[in-house]
Amino acid sequence: MANVIRSCAKQGDEKLRLLTQDPQYSAETKLLLQELGFEVVGDHGAGGFAELDDESVVFSAFAKAPVNQIIADIARPVAIICPRKTGADTYNQFSL
Repeated sequence: MANVIRSCAKQGDEKLRLLTQDPQYSAETKLLLQELGFEVVGDHGAGGFAELDDESVVFSAFAKAPVNQIIADIARPVAIICPRKTGADTYNQFSL
């Protein structure tokens, strides 16, 4: 997904940033993401949301918060990619 977004960026546009946030990232995960070109933002709270603007693409696979509703009050991203249902049980058919 990052490569597709980079391919859509304007020639010479150096402002393209890849940001990620999850309070449960381990130190090893943060390091791996940084090596892949991501900026890990906002260990806690809404740090990642503060970075959104009208040119953002948001991917949120396992959110435990109402991402769409929060984003709607901040910016109008180009795209929001997330499941209809939020919460830990979204991808786990066996959760209790």
